[in-house]
Order: sequence, then structure tokens, then C-alpha cells
Amino acid sequence: NENGSMARLQDNKRFAKKHKLKIISVQDLITYRRMQEKLIRLVAKSKFPTRFGTFDAYIYEDVIHGRQHLAFVKGEIVSKNLIPVRVHSECVLGDSFGSLHCECGKHLHQGLEFISKNGGIFLYMRQVDPELDLARKMEAFASEDSKASRNSHHGLFMDARTYGIGAQILFDLGVRRLNLLTNNPKRIQGLEGYGIKIVQQTPMSQHIKESSKESPKRKESAPKKLLTRRKK
Repeated sequence: NENGSMARLQDNKRFAKKHKLKIISVQDLITYRRMQEKLIRLVAKSKFPTRFGTFDAYIYEDVIHGRQHLAFVKGEIVSKNLIPVRVHSECVLGDSFGSLHCECGKHLHQGLEFISKNGGIFLYMRQVDPELDLARKMEAFASEDSKASRNSHHGLFMDARTYGIGAQILFDLGVRRLNLLTNNPKRIQGLEGYGIKIVQQTPMSQHIKESSKESPKRKESAPKKLLTRRKK
């Protein structure tokens, strides 16, 4: 501005109108690039049997960082339906070694079990810097800062660089409307910019309580008919 202050959007709109200039916001540019530039590629897919049930497993590669992420799908996806989605951020210490400093391993199993029973997508996001992440978690454990460690695992996409990657994977699988299974709804933001709308957010703890009431003996059955194959 003439007084030396930063020109904000409204200031720029007045300037553009006065001088007959076109104007675009940074957010508009970001949204356009997210929609037009594909940052993932499907590298493998297969049936994947687990103790929770059999999934259709997809491996997507992030073409920028070279990390591979996994999507476990139960049932068939159609864009007009509300799809249950659980996103889990990689935690080697919790997922593989059963660390008691965090609940990541427990949440991993609960998420897979829920998706297997109800249909939907379990998205497993790998860390962009796995070595740095591993060292940071171990340092937190060593300092007995278990509370901070637990809180670091429960966002939608824990690293900002993987946020768009996860969204593009869901979009590629056919998701447009989702029911996000999360205990931290405040961390979710801006998926509409990727062509996906969060219609509902459901706490995982609610499903954990419901599943604990069920008999441990269950037969694997086809997921509910809320999912049907999308047309290619």
C-alpha cells in the first residue's frame, strides 16, 4: 500500500479494478495445481489376506519423495456413496514392536478390523523422513514425554508434505464423499481443494465400544451394500 503496509486481498482487488488487471489468489493457484497435477502413481495391487479379513491392497508411490503408501479396500467404491475412511500414519515402534508409549499399534488393528467388518478404506501413510521420525519418537520416549508422543500420531496426514498425497490416493480410488474415522476432528482441513468432501467425522472410540460388545466368534461376511463398484 502507499503507506508501506502489506497489501491484503481487498487492497489488491481495488488496485486490480482501478488498473483493469486480472487477479488470482494464492489459494486459487494451490487448488488448481492440486486438481491438475497428479503426484501419485499406482505401482501394485493384489488381494491381501489378513487375520482381520481379506482386502484389496493398493500400493501408491509418491512421485516427488519416492515413498510408497498402502490402501486396504474392503468392498467396492462408488463416488456418490459415503465411504468410511480410516487414515493411519506410520509408527514403526507402535505398529511393529507394540510400544506401550503410544497406542498406534492398537489403533492400527482396530482400524483394520472396523473396515473389514463395515467396508471402506484403511489408508496407511508412510513417513516422508522415516529415520528422522524414528529418532524423534525414541527421544520422546527416552525423556518419558509419552503424552507428546501419543498426540503426534493421530492427525489425518501427519506430515504436511503427505497431506495432498493421501487425498490424491483417496480420489484415485473413487472417494468423493467420506465418513472420516478419527478421534481428532479439529486437525482436518481443506480436503475440498482435492475434490473430496468430509461429510461426516466419527470417533473411532465409538466403534471400539460397539465392537467390544460383540461376540468374539464372528464369520467374515461381505461388507454392507453401501459400497458398489465405480464405473471406470
